Amino acid sequence: MGPKLKLLNDSPLRVLDPERLVVDATLGGNGLDWWVVPGDLEGVGRESWEHLRTTFANDPTRFREADRRAVAAYCSAVEMAAAAAAALREHGVLVDGRSNSDEGKRPVRSPAWAMWRDASTQVRQWSNELGLSPSARYRMKIAEPGVVGEGNPFAAPPRDH
Repeated sequence: MGPKLKLLNDSPLRVLDPERLVVDATLGGNGLDWWVVPGDLEGVGRESWEHLRTTFANDPTRFREADRRAVAAYCSAVEMAAAAAAALREHGVLVDGRSNSDEGKRPVRSPAWAMWRDASTQVRQWSNELGLSPSARYRMKIAEPGVVGEGNPFAAPPRDH
């Protein structure tokens, strides 16, 4: 019996090699099931998950089940950064001091500033870990979709060897 063929959501026909499936499952599990959304993601975090799901719909093994917690942590950090940014927009970067020495006397930096800074740092770190930024994809040797090939005015010219 020959190799099994399987159609994946608008993707070209792929041959699934049983030996490769075993290796994949051993290393990191099968492709991430994007339809199983972590229960603690809400709002912007869930929107980030959905954005990644649609972005990588035609690359089903770009992330594996072993990456689920890392992808969820990225989405949670996006959610926290958005919540802190909203608090900064609503209350400003400076707020009235609440300690005995500051109360009513001088404004202090909003605690939301530190929350935003820390969450933004986490977003950047997870983006690098997951290969979600152009520089991270370059370091990880992940091809940019649509960058190579004819008709792309920004593609590097072919090298002569």
